[in-house]
Amino acid sequence: RPTRGLRHPVPCVGREFDGNDRDRLAGDLLMALGHALAMGYRPMSGGLLGPELLTNGDFASDTVWVKGSTWTISAGVASVNAPAAVSLLSQSLSLTVGAMYQVQITLSAYTSGSCTLRFTNAGSAVGGGPTFLAAGTYIEYMTLGGVADSFSVRAPNALAVYSIDNVSLRRVS
Repeated sequence: RPTRGLRHPVPCVGREFDGNDRDRLAGDLLMALGHALAMGYRPMSGGLLGPELLTNGDFASDTVWVKGSTWTISAGVASVNAPAAVSLLSQSLSLTVGAMYQVQITLSAYTSGSCTLRFTNAGSAVGGGPTFLAAGTYIEYMTLGGVADSFSVRAPNALAVYSIDNVSLRRVS
């Protein structure tokens, strides 16, 4: 009976499974899951997360990000305030076609409008991305379907009035 990595031998061989067996097995599973999470495994993505790809994702300074109309970065947040037309907040990156990426974003001070995440190439969308319509912290997975040179947050029109506290982008391997 293989028991490597488990604290207890495989339960109930030759006898009926009981509550003690259930508790030991549950403890072993929780221990294994804890180790996997500590190593960066994320069950929903199916893989390990690579290093952070965005610079200044906490908006600690007004640097790195290319700001479209009405975007500002100040006091640790990026804010958009009713652009007359589509406005992007973008950062140039080296991205891999066909790769899956995990994005985590905290949308705060939400008043109205939509916040859409996109991979872009020369400002044009490369495939779709998730759209958010309320304040909150979100984790989404995006697969890059074509050549892209940037990661962007898209504010579509004058209805877009909100702030972003943090954004993170990591490749799933």
